[in-house]
Amino acid sequence: MLRAIVSRKVFWAVVAMLLAGFAVSVQAEPILLSIDVSKPSAVTITATGAHSLVDDSSANVQLGVVLLSFFNKAQEYAWANCTGDLTPPSSSSQGYNWWGPDTVDTAGLNLYAFTGGVYPAPEHAVQNFSTTASAFTGTCTVDLSSYAASLPLAGESGDIWAGSSGLGSHAVLGQWVAVPEPSTMCLLTILFGSIVAWMWRRRG
Repeated sequence: MLRAIVSRKVFWAVVAMLLAGFAVSVQAEPILLSIDVSKPSAVTITATGAHSLVDDSSANVQLGVVLLSFFNKAQEYAWANCTGDLTPPSSSSQGYNWWGPDTVDTAGLNLYAFTGGVYPAPEHAVQNFSTTASAFTGTCTVDLSSYAASLPLAGESGDIWAGSSGLGSHAVLGQWVAVPEPSTMCLLTILFGSIVAWMWRRRG
């Protein structure tokens, strides 16, 4: 009888801890960009549709955003095209068409736009991130085969800065995450099932 009471207490204590962990995950920074790193020559960055953590209009599309600590070590400055329609909110609807390591967070990935047009060009439009609207739309593909050894592992994540290269507010808009990543609910289900199975075996 005593063993049964203790087992029930342990069971509900573990359930309480799992629910507490889930509550923390729900309150965490929003995931704005999901990044498939399974193919380095075609890394795909996809908007999740989540809203920005803060309101921010401190940087134009040419400055873009920085995915902080995206690479596992500092990189030399470079730039290259990216393809697709990953777009921040702005009056020009100009999407990001270039990328490169940031000059401040040299392990960060800067996504930005440049068309080469004279002022005012589409990339000069201000990015208007809002807590009531999607931070990004669309997707883009980047060839990072030269950086394959420095790419994040699936499940790793980091903050997204507004602006780049020391310009803009550097406000944290939300997070990026490398996929595939097991969802919190999936993990909770597996853990809960394991506990139930363990309790059943003890009773048997």
